Amino acid sequence: MRKRLSTSESRGRARAGQRRPGRMAGTRARGPAPEPNRLARHLAIAPGVLALLGVIYITPHALDYGEVRIRQAPFQVEHIVVQGLDRIALEELRDVLAPAHGVPLVDLDLAPIEAGLSAHPWVAEVTTLRWPPSTLKVRVVERTALAVTAAGDDGAPHAVDRSGMAFAPASETDVARLVAIALASPAPVGEPDPRLVEALALAARFRDRGLEVPRRVTLGLPQREASAELRLRGFAPAIFIERDAADAQLDRLAQLLSANVGPAIAARVIDLRFGGRAVLWEGS
Repeated sequence: MRKRLSTSESRGRARAGQRRPGRMAGTRARGPAPEPNRLARHLAIAPGVLALLGVIYITPHALDYGEVRIRQAPFQVEHIVVQGLDRIALEELRDVLAPAHGVPLVDLDLAPIEAGLSAHPWVAEVTTLRWPPSTLKVRVVERTALAVTAAGDDGAPHAVDRSGMAFAPASETDVARLVAIALASPAPVGEPDPRLVEALALAARFRDRGLEVPRRVTLGLPQREASAELRLRGFAPAIFIERDAADAQLDRLAQLLSANVGPAIAARVIDLRFGGRAVLWEGS
């Protein structure tokens, strides 16, 4: 007799006979197998980590060594090169430059050196440069003297630069070759004077007209405040002009000297302050 299975029994046996992929009957399920290259990756990263740790440890020591090294010879100042000197003697700058010798180039403070050099009256500009391994370079631009004038409390002759400043005592050579500016009172030393600026501009106007620059310009004479007295080199007469009409009167002077120089040379005074005329005074 055949025994029939009920529907529920047949389904239970069918489920019991099924197998899951990758799993044998009677065994327990396990987690995924470890990847075979994970260990290799860890081993590959290890040298990089060790190298980084080495850099972190060694770098401060290397920097300390390098810092000490660049503060030793040959990185200390052994040579000082000064360029642009003409009027100034190197010996005059020695006290400012000497303390730089032997100082490590990286520690050299340039500010006090530049300030010390700029204090010299003939120095207009100064620049400094560290030049490895052991040189300090200094570039000096000197002032240009355009005239001389009495300045200071003692009224001694001083050189005058283009800014109208009496800046340093004048030499005998300066007095002989430069325009002399005479003022009613001595100019200050170390600061521009508007009277000197005016006198320099007046002398430059001669050059603009093809005339020789005066050897002497006098401003602010007593009872002649509005006038300027000019003296030319190799030309005896004194020339008087009005300070506020200088251009027109110097044009008249240029015409006079080019057209009729004989009477002009013979005169004692050439006075250009009379409107459009030039008055020549002769005799003593």
